[in-house]
Amino acid sequence: MTVHIKAIRNIPGAVSCRRQDIASFSCILKTFSLPFILLSIPTASSTTFFNHLRNVKMKKTFLFAVVVLFAVGCNNKSDAPAGTADSTNKVTASTTEELNYPYQLEKPYQNWQMGDQKHAVTAMAALKAYETGDIKASMANFGDSIDVRFDYFRQKFSNDSLTKFFVAERAKYSNIKVTMGDWESVISKDGKTEWVTMWYKQVMTDKKGKTDSLAVIDDCRIVNGKIVELDQKIQHFPAKK
Repeated sequence: MTVHIKAIRNIPGAVSCRRQDIASFSCILKTFSLPFILLSIPTASSTTFFNHLRNVKMKKTFLFAVVVLFAVGCNNKSDAPAGTADSTNKVTASTTEELNYPYQLEKPYQNWQMGDQKHAVTAMAALKAYETGDIKASMANFGDSIDVRFDYFRQKFSNDSLTKFFVAERAKYSNIKVTMGDWESVISKDGKTEWVTMWYKQVMTDKKGKTDSLAVIDDCRIVNGKIVELDQKIQHFPAKK
């Protein structure tokens, strides 16, 4: 194949190409037509040349050389494809577009990030122990002071006083069954506020055998690996007809 490069340089009227572009298939195509390249090979007659092309090994070599030249020519292009920058700018513009929210927050938005999954384990461990009636194990996941919010109820407890409260509440039921739907652990971007949210179904059977079921959302604020705030929201299911 080296004979081609030497012949190119001596052909009148050939387009000048940079050294790095000589091997470029695209540059060769701009400079010569394929018939002219074939006629410029000085080593054999046209009959001999085409007889060699019939040889399988020669065909493979020629095809390989063409593929290599084409690949090199493509890789030498330094300009980015047209429209790439515009496409990137459009994506950036759409993702940074200022949104007009219908409501304003009372406090600045926390820009929540994915939190530590260990905190999710802590919150679920507290719930699981309450479900099974082991209040002592449940309370091991709470801090020394806990702000509790239930439906029509809000109170700040010490760990001891909340333990007594949970013992009394759990004693009302002979059985509690929790089916976990989902959970999420999040942390504010500044790292100062961490919450775990649990979505689950709770079925309770009281001492008289009456069963009730609730859809429950528990929001647990975590400080130093312990629950210091419990905000519970419940929804009763429609009565069966």
